[in-house]
Amino acid sequence: MKQEADLQQRTWHDYMPVLAILLSVAGLLWAAAQAAGQLDDHTRRIVLLETGAMAMRDMDRVNAERLARIEENIEYLVAEQRR
Repeated sequence: MKQEADLQQRTWHDYMPVLAILLSVAGLLWAAAQAAGQLDDHTRRIVLLETGAMAMRDMDRVNAERLARIEENIEYLVAEQRR
């Protein structure tokens, strides 16, 4: 009889610890999802930056080769002019 009376007298205050734990777990899951989203965004940005840097290095290499050919031609022309 006493158990039945206890069950009938419970209020929402009695469930506060359970609610607090559930809200805490939900908050942790939400924070983890936010962190995973940020990680994905940062990974995407890093890939874009690395791709751009690689393209710049390729352009620098091409420009350096072209500059070397131009300098070679100038040296040849200057040598021809001095003769």
